[in-house]
Amino acid sequence: MAAKGKEKGDKDGAVATAKPSLKERLPKILLFVLVFLNLMLMVGSAYVIYDVKIAYKRPPITEETESHALVLERDLRGDKPVLYSFEPFNINLDGKPHKMVRTTIQFEMLSEEGYEEAVNLVPVARDQIVQIFNSKKYEDIESIQGKLFLKDQILTAMNSLFHKGLVKEVYFGEFVVQ
Repeated sequence: MAAKGKEKGDKDGAVATAKPSLKERLPKILLFVLVFLNLMLMVGSAYVIYDVKIAYKRPPITEETESHALVLERDLRGDKPVLYSFEPFNINLDGKPHKMVRTTIQFEMLSEEGYEEAVNLVPVARDQIVQIFNSKKYEDIESIQGKLFLKDQILTAMNSLFHKGLVKEVYFGEFVVQ
């Protein structure tokens, strides 16, 4: 009888097992395909993020390229400066006796792009200027050196505020303290 069992089995003597049908294997195949596609998508998107954000190197800024760009900009607009004028300011100074400053401020911008940014950020820029003036006492701004220091503070604050443009100079059109 043992011989008959061998005859009924494989030629090698192993018992034949039924292979699972395609219907039974399909969920496992789909699972492996979807896992593979998901991994490939994750690797691809990680590479794109790395390439766009992390590995991006800005072109080096050199004096030659910037001076060349400045010369081209001046040629386009001529020798006319790009000026932005604020509405007049009425600002209280710090300290006793209470003093008030009435002033008009103009910015000389380095480019037209900076002018557009100044127009868009008028409320923020005015607020920064008011805060600078509110922190000053009359003794701080009564001298020429005090006014020059005030101009420098406004210039620094505006250049830190603007991203595209730079303020080249700050001008006081009117400066009255009462």
